[in-house]
Amino acid sequence: MIETQHNTHNMDLEIKYSKIFEYNRIKNTLLKMAWYFEYGYTPFLPKNISLKSSEQEIFDTISNEYNEEKYAKISSSIKKIYNSKRIELCFAIQEVFQIKLPEKIFIYITKYGMGGSYNPPSIVVYNLHNKNGEQIIFHEIMHLIIESDAQKWGLHQFEKERTVDLILHSKKFSFLNYTLWQKDYQKTEQYIDELFHLYFYHSPEKYFQMIKSRRK
Repeated sequence: MIETQHNTHNMDLEIKYSKIFEYNRIKNTLLKMAWYFEYGYTPFLPKNISLKSSEQEIFDTISNEYNEEKYAKISSSIKKIYNSKRIELCFAIQEVFQIKLPEKIFIYITKYGMGGSYNPPSIVVYNLHNKNGEQIIFHEIMHLIIESDAQKWGLHQFEKERTVDLILHSKKFSFLNYTLWQKDYQKTEQYIDELFHLYFYHSPEKYFQMIKSRRK
């Protein structure tokens, strides 16, 4: 199923969900379990599914659990919230980063894997189990926005997470009413926060550049 939203502004949404996507989501999550455990993450998976599960077992589980009406309801909620913030969000991102926004963001709704994830340049995955609701959509969109700088300057996972949350909590993005903080940033806040307040809104590139020199 694909639900498209058309606008004259940048960063339109195209929301997708399907049994095939859920199958691939489970397979990819299983393949990344070692990485998730390394960083202390616990992805959502069906209780009876493991790396030893056959393709048929995975498909059968998805068929039993898949509820398209629930996905459609979540899709409608995402679009409503995003529409109420989109214009301000686009202006704020362009003002801060001086970049051309993606014409479209693809939102994949799932009930498996992590609560939210992203895949540059324009894919966000939203888990309907996520207790933080649609706020996670804005979190993952901001990941997409900073990813090129993060890659350029070699930011680590938790440096990226802290940066995204600091941006979304800042006055410039206060219209989002963003309230999320992770429980653990692996102590990156001990140097990220100071650098953010010193440099980010004067020169994002300078901020990213300085992280490596201050890393302990």
